Amino acid sequence: MSSGSPGRHLHQQQTHYLRRTFAYSTAGFNAAATGYIGTLPPGAIVRGTMVKVHTVFNSSTSDVLNVGTSSDDNALVAAADLQVAGGQYSITGMDMAMPTAATDVFAQWTGSGDAATAGSVSIIVEYFADNDL
Repeated sequence: MSSGSPGRHLHQQQTHYLRRTFAYSTAGFNAAATGYIGTLPPGAIVRGTMVKVHTVFNSSTSDVLNVGTSSDDNALVAAADLQVAGGQYSITGMDMAMPTAATDVFAQWTGSGDAATAGSVSIIVEYFADNDL
């Protein structure tokens, strides 16, 4: 699923980010390690993750979002509620360890009850690249 890139690393000292928007119908968004957001470069320090709900997910019981890596599916976001109208969450880095190699970041939505027929969310992972490399 990775683009094969080692992750974005600009030559200037700037905050970097990964951003992707998913809909309830996006292929793979509801399966582990397939809702690809982007790749963190080695030594990245995650500052935080923002979850912006554009359209409420409407499964009959619950809709939750995890954001993480293939080895820790909720390293960045654990069980954010996607049924909150206009919901926006700023979530700290949750002590994710600095990756020693390029690390893919994934999102996974889990709906329960009757299947969703609506829902859209943007996920932004903000990080500082290792400028000592």
